[in-house]
Amino acid sequence: MIPEATILALITTTLFFQPNLLTQWNALSKNKKEEVTDSIQEFVEEVKKELQPKTRLKTEPPKDFEGNSDDVANWCRRMMLYFNNRNIDSEWEKIEFALSKITGGRENRAQKWADTVIKAFIPFQMELRRWREDNKSEPDEEKIQQFSNKPPFNNWKEMAGYMADFFITNESVSNAIENLKRLKQGNWMIEDYCMDFCTWKDLTQYNEIALVGIF
Repeated sequence: MIPEATILALITTTLFFQPNLLTQWNALSKNKKEEVTDSIQEFVEEVKKELQPKTRLKTEPPKDFEGNSDDVANWCRRMMLYFNNRNIDSEWEKIEFALSKITGGRENRAQKWADTVIKAFIPFQMELRRWREDNKSEPDEEKIQQFSNKPPFNNWKEMAGYMADFFITNESVSNAIENLKRLKQGNWMIEDYCMDFCTWKDLTQYNEIALVGIF
């Protein structure tokens, strides 16, 4: 709330440069002057609200990925949703955060895959940090190719592709194909049917023509 004295000072300053307004202001009753002051106060508060940054719903990061082949595509999409919501644009920050969310799994398979990638990523991170400190800027793709320590992936999308290749097994592909063939809309709402269809289609590795025939 802006103090009434401040509003009155603003009114007085305005009236000083507008003699006609000053005459009209002096002719007002005390109650009328209070009404004008209140109206200005309300206007100022509305302007302040408009100028305030809009609050944005924060998306929580997806749960840790543990190597479940049926969940690779969905996990990567949720991770991308998180990056977009948090305005994470750096490909290296995306890769770093995603690697920190890959752990465990059957026979520790997911953790072992992540550890192998991290082992190659850390030297690149260190060289990248030194380059940033020396050049006070972000290296482009051409400059990164000149690094002694190359990144395991060129961007997040490439990492997601490698994850799919590694974690989606022949067994999971066959299982997805069978589930997709058995999928019928029946009494389902079209939104629910489409959601289930999309869940399995990513694992089948079918092209769009084949998927259209099944849908």
